[in-house]
Formats: sequence, C-alpha cells, structure tokens
Amino acid sequence: MFWGSYIHPFISSILFVSIRLSIITTKLWKSNYSSYQEELYNKICDFKGDVFTPMGYRKIAQILNREGYKTPRNSVFKNTHVFSIYKKGNIRKERMERDDIVEVLDTLVQVCYPLKKL
Repeated sequence: MFWGSYIHPFISSILFVSIRLSIITTKLWKSNYSSYQEELYNKICDFKGDVFTPMGYRKIAQILNREGYKTPRNSVFKNTHVFSIYKKGNIRKERMERDDIVEVLDTLVQVCYPLKKL
C-alpha cells in the first residue's frame, strides 16, 4: 500500500473502516486433567451412559475397585467419589464446549477525500 503524496487519477476518496469486537471464548483453556483423570471420567461415562443397562454410582465404584483403580487421591472408590468425578467432569465438558460469543460493539466508516497536489 502506498502512502505518499501521489494521488491516483481514478481514486477520488479513501475509505477507513473501524470495527470493535468483543469475543468471549473458552477455546483458550488448557486442560488441567491428567490422563488418569480423563480415563476415569470416560470409564464412568461409559457405565452411566449405557443405553440398555445404565449403572448406579455404587455399582460403578465396585467395578472400579475390582479392576484395581484408585481415586486421584489414591484411595478406594466409593459411590460419592464416582458421583463427584461424573458431576464435575460434565460441568467441565459443558464449559469447554460452550459456543463462542461474538459481539460487534462499534463500527465506524469514514470517507476521506485526499488533497490533490498542486
């Protein structure tokens, strides 16, 4: 783009456009879940989301204990642990998948007529 004092013979005006946007997004967050926490959440979701036989929290805790899993704080699973992981994981998932909010706050279109060089 040329910003000198030369005026092109076919250009009679310059158009300046200013737009101010507000963007609210959750796509900039980095996951603070460990791979083990992700694995536990996904396993619990599989048990809870089974269409034919959804399981209760107590039964899921028994299965996880039988398979040798421990809570993130290294204790045996109880139904309250399973409920907490499931509930907080769903809240986190909803927050991370939320749609972006884009608002156009101000728009300004300004026409400037350049001075011709004498």
